[in-house]
Amino acid sequence: MLLTHPSSLLHPSTGCFVNSVIIVTAYDSMPLDAVLHTVTETVSVAIFTEISLANVASQLVRRAPKGQVRAVIYSGHEAESPDEIKQLLAGQEELGYKAVHIEELKSRDIDQSALRGMVEPKTGDTACIMYT
Repeated sequence: MLLTHPSSLLHPSTGCFVNSVIIVTAYDSMPLDAVLHTVTETVSVAIFTEISLANVASQLVRRAPKGQVRAVIYSGHEAESPDEIKQLLAGQEELGYKAVHIEELKSRDIDQSALRGMVEPKTGDTACIMYT
């Protein structure tokens, strides 16, 4: 769930595409119920959003089936939307998800033995489900 501009999908989608992870797009111009439909219909387990939309992500996690969304990854500066990010972070334990800034993910040392290895896409694999 991102503001609509080309760079908003570049990093997350490229990583997903090369590992055969299907992405589902939802845009800031879509009503909350429409975005909730995309999350529940596709059984999305993670949401990538911008900090300015953290309040929408919080609402989605609360309204999605309990335990479905396990991660909310966000970008941006906390000063842009401090109240919304506090709300997003506060719901983690109650709803069973982890909220993490994209920069934190980039800086983590990853246990290479825990990785499943790259799953290369095959001809005909779905890469993206786009709701507009």
